[in-house]
Amino acid sequence: MLLFDYLEELVYSKDSGSRILRVSRVRKKEGKPHHPEATAQGERIDAERHHSRGDVKAVTSHNFRLEKTNRRWRASVIPDIQKETFDVPCRGSRESYRFGGGH
Repeated sequence: MLLFDYLEELVYSKDSGSRILRVSRVRKKEGKPHHPEATAQGERIDAERHHSRGDVKAVTSHNFRLEKTNRRWRASVIPDIQKETFDVPCRGSRESYRFGGGH
């Protein structure tokens, strides 16, 4: 489904660029009704300014709904949320790996 794929692409873009994103506009592409164009603004995550209580890790198909009401579309989406994270240092290494704290 187009909306589902678009939301997955937003989550990927957020994660791959360590960004906070806000979609400001979605419209149909001229002459191609099944190819929407969207505009999103964002910035890199700054731990001093951005405090997260959770992070969207994926879009789920559980109870995913898209329906037309009058002249508008209404979507119902339940995302997979990671509530907390913590760093675990590797023994004998200066690297650390990030693990999720649960859903």
